[in-house]
Amino acid sequence: MRPHISTRNLARDMDCIRVALGEEKLNFLGYAYGSYVGAVYGTMFPERLDRSVLDSCVHPGWTWREQFVAQARAVRENVDRWAAWTARRDNHFALGTTASLTVAAVEGVAARLEDRLGASVRTSFDGIVGGLATDRSAWERLGLLVGALRDALAEGADERTAALLAEHATGGWGARASEQWKQSVLEAVTLETEWPTDLETYYADMRVCRERYPYGHGVLRAAPWVGAFRTFRSPEPPTVLARDGYPAGLVVQADGDPMDHREGGEALAERLGHHLILVEDSGEHEVYVLSGSNPRLEAYVEGYLVDGVLPPARVGVPGVRQAPPVPEDA
Repeated sequence: MRPHISTRNLARDMDCIRVALGEEKLNFLGYAYGSYVGAVYGTMFPERLDRSVLDSCVHPGWTWREQFVAQARAVRENVDRWAAWTARRDNHFALGTTASLTVAAVEGVAARLEDRLGASVRTSFDGIVGGLATDRSAWERLGLLVGALRDALAEGADERTAALLAEHATGGWGARASEQWKQSVLEAVTLETEWPTDLETYYADMRVCRERYPYGHGVLRAAPWVGAFRTFRSPEPPTVLARDGYPAGLVVQADGDPMDHREGGEALAERLGHHLILVEDSGEHEVYVLSGSNPRLEAYVEGYLVDGVLPPARVGVPGVRQAPPVPEDA
């Protein structure tokens, strides 16, 4: 079935649902990969799409491999933002007065963890750093953890080190059994763009990610994917996205989204002429959640979906998870 599971065929399935419901047009709200599905549907069936909101967007100009590798860069950008925030509060964290010194403190802990407890422990720590750095509300927690691990390692307190890591563990990389069917569909869809067949290409990129983007298991974003081993070519090329015949919609994008890089949301809004709501200083993914937690964002989205009123062409709103109120150094 894999050659036939593609975004274009999913768009055709959506149109079959529209027909079955007896609807002349669809209104569409799509998240992450769903943002791309909505954009492809509008390109293929422009006369059948009315309002559309695309949240946490796939880049319209990237292959799926480029999309994945960009995740490693996005996580590193969040780490760098955290490091700058922490450095301005060195009286509280004592990790360094500049972002580069703070990152050096993180790397020092990582190196000592590898020396004392092995490479797999360092990998777990790198994952914790990436996971906590994307969550603004966890920034103080991450700074205190790095300091506590540094002190425990200096004292040779391996049990305390292990307990600290266990307390902050972010879980593994693989899909849970209940999500494996979704993983299978994702794998099939990503085969619609080209993948290198030379494994050395992947290994070279993995080395780059290990050096530049180790946090949040960044190296796995560059690892060989099922596309490297496929035995078929896609029956049709990917859609070249365009908006020709349906109204301008909304793109919603967090500026620190670790899964769908900010560049994707900005590029998709520009490509389609959609209005852009940028959720600022936020590492959130899939940000319009109908929970009442971000009233400004929800007012813009619902004003458009319900009443057809678009916000300004580009507008910023604050994220929900804000950094803790730790004062900056005097």
